[in-house]
Amino acid sequence: MASRFGPNGDRVEACLDDLRTTGVDWREFVESTADDTVVDAVEAVGYSKWPVAIQSATFKAATDAFASLGLTAADLPGPLDLAEVRNMIVTAAKVLALGDAIPADHRTAILRPFADVGLDSARAAIADA
Repeated sequence: MASRFGPNGDRVEACLDDLRTTGVDWREFVESTADDTVVDAVEAVGYSKWPVAIQSATFKAATDAFASLGLTAADLPGPLDLAEVRNMIVTAAKVLALGDAIPADHRTAILRPFADVGLDSARAAIADA
């Protein structure tokens, strides 16, 4: 049976499971996303086209994973960082769902902050990029 996240659904599911089960230093994560390479990659990926059903399923699952973390603004360095974490989780799920449709350098830039804070699924996806 095909995944609701498309042909790369196993990677999306692994990442979202990792998010829920890995103790992440979200302050460190936020600091690592301020890099211009990450910002440029997020912007480029935002323009990617993909099937609406996969987009909807991926967005909902990533948003639910973010909500399950129970983060508050007090957990992060700045007042807008809560939205940044949510956006990065959604973008990472999109990158994983789209796989090779996203250039390897953009995939790596977006997944690197997750890998750096301990997500094995992000490390595996970067290794395959």
